[in-house]
Amino acid sequence: MKKYKVTQEFMDALKEWNDNHKYADGVTLINQHTLNELPEDVTEWVFEVSTNVAEKNRRFGAIINWINGEDVFEICTPSYIVQRKVFNLFIGRQYISRGNYGEISMTRNKKDATRFDDFNKASEWSNTHFEVVEVDE
Repeated sequence: MKKYKVTQEFMDALKEWNDNHKYADGVTLINQHTLNELPEDVTEWVFEVSTNVAEKNRRFGAIINWINGEDVFEICTPSYIVQRKVFNLFIGRQYISRGNYGEISMTRNKKDATRFDDFNKASEWSNTHFEVVEVDE
């Protein structure tokens, strides 16, 4: 299985979720209850709108493999994007995309969002409707 590049924030949330759902023997049981409590970052990553169904299944499988002790995640160097704060399960998130001539548009595909290497530069684009997030790609 390939290694997925994820952010430190993603891994911290996943580790906390896993720690909170371990039984006395140190094993996490995956069931409807534990799945409903997956952190938002993890849920968004698995069910990302631009990802096909087979890849969503592979991502979900990677989480299970990680719980079972396999090394399936790799922490990547952070970069930042600006996303709309409101998440909709049907259309996903919207991201700010700057064109070659400075025009600004919205995209639903995270891969097309404008990347910033510096959190402060990305923060210049945030406001009450948009937030800066670290990305794993």
